[in-house]
Amino acid sequence: MHSACFLGALQMVAGKMGKKDAVKNAVIHTSVHLGEAETLGGFGVAVDIKVEGVEDEELIKAGHDVRLAYSLTRDPGIHAESCF
Repeated sequence: MHSACFLGALQMVAGKMGKKDAVKNAVIHTSVHLGEAETLGGFGVAVDIKVEGVEDEELIKAGHDVRLAYSLTRDPGIHAESCF
């Protein structure tokens, strides 16, 4: 799920930036970790995201920002840290 959402955000941003070709070979790998949240109480979710086939770091960061903003607007209880 996280891979598909991040890929969709990356493709959307690439289209808006006029860089569709930069993501045509993109492959997203994710690892999801569940555990106790250190400072928030309850449980936490950490997602490691690896992007393969895209060299443009600005594009990857923009895709991450879009995906993060989408997550935060869907659930105000989410507290997120940037993974970059």
